[in-house]
Amino acid sequence: MIGTEHVGAILVPQICQLLTSGQEPYQFNHPLLTLVASHGVDALADKCRREFGEIKIASRQAAVTPKSAPGLFSEDALVFCCDQSRSTARVVSDHCGTLQNITAIRCGCGGDNGAIYVFMRRNGENITLPFVNDFHADLAAPSDSGSERQFMITNIAVASLMLNALHAWLFGRLGEYDEAYVNVTEQTVRQVRLPTKVK
Repeated sequence: MIGTEHVGAILVPQICQLLTSGQEPYQFNHPLLTLVASHGVDALADKCRREFGEIKIASRQAAVTPKSAPGLFSEDALVFCCDQSRSTARVVSDHCGTLQNITAIRCGCGGDNGAIYVFMRRNGENITLPFVNDFHADLAAPSDSGSERQFMITNIAVASLMLNALHAWLFGRLGEYDEAYVNVTEQTVRQVRLPTKVK
């Protein structure tokens, strides 16, 4: 989990709750959740350790850079990028591109609309597009243009989309869409499957 403010702060406890629910398919023998942020990460990690003691939670107060990325996530990881900085997303995407098998899910929020972007690689091949291609003007809807304001309800809706992506990943179905957009005022969610792949 990269970024523990806004969407990340909502998502982390929900993932912990899923992993401790005892329900299929969320059962793992030794779940490890690593939280990475430039500040405030230790407090959230401590809170979740107290509430969900059976999950191993590591916290790393660090910036995500090309130099630090290899030590933060590696092969076969599921990475949630909740840091809305484009530079952070680019670093995550670039490092994912060096790995054989990796899944990364990035979020974006602005005003009453938000989105998630999925980047998957299997056996060294891109299944979906990297984050550097995360905006496609030809596929955009009027509701996709966001504002600088951060609405709490949008953060919750986007966190829900990311939880759904986790659910799909566990069932082997993530990769059926590249992007998903939500608008809380229009009460719409739409998935986008891009027609092209890159290697």
